[in-house]
Amino acid sequence: FEHTNLRNGGAQHLSALVLSQASSATFVSGRIEASSTNGLRVVSSSKLNVIDTIISANANNGLIVSDSSFALVRNSSITGNAESGVTGNSNLTVDARSNWWGAPDGPRPAGSGDLVTGNVDYSDFLTVPPVLVDEAPPMVNSLSLTQGAVISRPLSVSADVFDNVRVGRVVFFVDGVS
Repeated sequence: FEHTNLRNGGAQHLSALVLSQASSATFVSGRIEASSTNGLRVVSSSKLNVIDTIISANANNGLIVSDSSFALVRNSSITGNAESGVTGNSNLTVDARSNWWGAPDGPRPAGSGDLVTGNVDYSDFLTVPPVLVDEAPPMVNSLSLTQGAVISRPLSVSADVFDNVRVGRVVFFVDGVS
């Protein structure tokens, strides 16, 4: 899941996203927020990687890992979750190092940020929020053709793309087709 936003998910006792049955997934540069229960739940020997993602304002927990499952969370912002930011109920340690927990002194119980419970390594926490989501779209300077121009031979188009975070891909459209 890249640049994916999960907002207002979950119902009754269900999380916004449940990863189960020995599956694996990676969340990069997304948002998991405002779930009516838990943001993410990892169960049944599954594996989850969360990188550069905002996990916030979930009514219960931001992330729960259980049943011999594993999760790695890096350079993410975990704040404002009602019960805990990360709960590790697995025999494997949740690797949640190098994250922002909403406070410069780290997560609770040691600091004053989001709560961490269970088997979670939150060492090397970030003391300032990371830059995560690109709020401004990339600027593209490219060749423009006169309306109605006919191209009878291959045309090479180049672009200079500037972005303050990262440009993953540039797609050109001609008559609505990429």
